[in-house]
Amino acid sequence: MNANIDMGVGMLTPSGGAIDVMEGSFVYNVPSWKPEVTYSTSGGGLGSLQVKQAIQQYVIEDRCKVRLGTYRSMISNVLLDLKLNLGAGDSSVYLVDVDLISTVVNSCTGGIT
Repeated sequence: MNANIDMGVGMLTPSGGAIDVMEGSFVYNVPSWKPEVTYSTSGGGLGSLQVKQAIQQYVIEDRCKVRLGTYRSMISNVLLDLKLNLGAGDSSVYLVDVDLISTVVNSCTGGIT
């Protein structure tokens, strides 16, 4: 399975152990920060999971009123090509239970553990 996760803002904590392809929760208070999740399969049965947060420019007038998202996704135990594109925010990636073929991580700002 291919999994591409593009998160522009917030904290991402992916881990293994899901029963379905992905189980997760998204918490946000800026409507445009809602991630889009899609899953499809090719003719050969290869699955493709896409999690994408389409961030638009957002002017923060009062930082106390903006809640950055906390995203938790659990990727099921299948052979996985994983690509993470991360923007602003801290990410904790727990992939002990995930059977990885390859992993690519691109990060702009914030920490990754």
